[in-house]
Amino acid sequence: MLKQLFLVITFFSLHTAFSQDNTIGITSPIHQKYIGKIAFSNNDNDLAKGKENEAGFKSEFNLGEPIYFRVYLKDALLNTLRPITKFNDQNTFNRDSRFTLKVYLDGKHLDSLFSASLQSDDFYEDDKKTWTTFRGAFKSVDNSVYIGTYMFKELLTKYERLLT
Repeated sequence: MLKQLFLVITFFSLHTAFSQDNTIGITSPIHQKYIGKIAFSNNDNDLAKGKENEAGFKSEFNLGEPIYFRVYLKDALLNTLRPITKFNDQNTFNRDSRFTLKVYLDGKHLDSLFSASLQSDDFYEDDKKTWTTFRGAFKSVDNSVYIGTYMFKELLTKYERLLT
């Protein structure tokens, strides 16, 4: 039986602060088209910021293939989270706001992998204030570590029995 694996990167935060607008903004027509979505490809060059090749975007991969992604946001992480959080400590908000991986298998929510949230050095505070798009990889051609690599390894370790 073929299983479909659907991955979503979502926002997760515990705290709030005051608004800032120093974002990089919309970087390309593809960024505008894909706001709130994630594009996947098996070729990193297809996801070059501002030079995306939409024809190279894919939605299905074989286990072991490279999987690169680019996230397209309307606003930076911290700006998106401020209105929906209730805490006042800006330092804690900046530190604890992060992206996490939500995993869906055959259309059903499997896990949120909070323990696989990005390491503190994967997104610096300035990145959280300015980035409206970023790229990563679950698996790269040369096995380099990208944003998302450790999350994907945890997913495979935790749910290998379900991925047939």
